Amino acid sequence: MNKFLLVLAVIFTASVASASNHEGKELFENRCGKCHLLERALNKTKSLEAWERTITRMAKYSGGVIKDPEVMIIAGYLAGRGAPAVAVEKR
Repeated sequence: MNKFLLVLAVIFTASVASASNHEGKELFENRCGKCHLLERALNKTKSLEAWERTITRMAKYSGGVIKDPEVMIIAGYLAGRGAPAVAVEKR
């Protein structure tokens, strides 16, 4: 019974994280894409705190496009992506 509950908890946690990641991606594309090419942010690597500061600043310029509760969702998505892929030159 305990193993079953543990498995359910893991599945639930993974599905919540996936839904949150999906929501962050969707908000990022719909909100940030109104003013920027998405590659601008996707090519940067920042900590969660740094993304939060950046998005909070951008929210002030957006005229209400980015709502306060959305800042952390978008920041979490961008920070969770890790380092951008770097093209390797062939020699």
